[in-house]
Amino acid sequence: MIILRCTDSLSGVGRGFTCLVDVRTLRHLSTSAMVSSLKSIGVTYREVNSVGFYNVLSSMSVPKTAVKQSADYSGR
Repeated sequence: MIILRCTDSLSGVGRGFTCLVDVRTLRHLSTSAMVSSLKSIGVTYREVNSVGFYNVLSSMSVPKTAVKQSADYSGR
């Protein structure tokens, strides 16, 4: 499980999209309180560019189409 923040602009969501990613799972983190809470329990936080962002999604089996505002994707 990892918190990802994309520093580039992504299609449909803009710049600074932040989400929680796990295997076949993506959840949009819409507030800084959500990010802070997860970081406080030890979830890894990373800022990446759009290429790195999509590479991580691919490695976690999350499709690009899951990236949208209020995303709550589970491919299970």
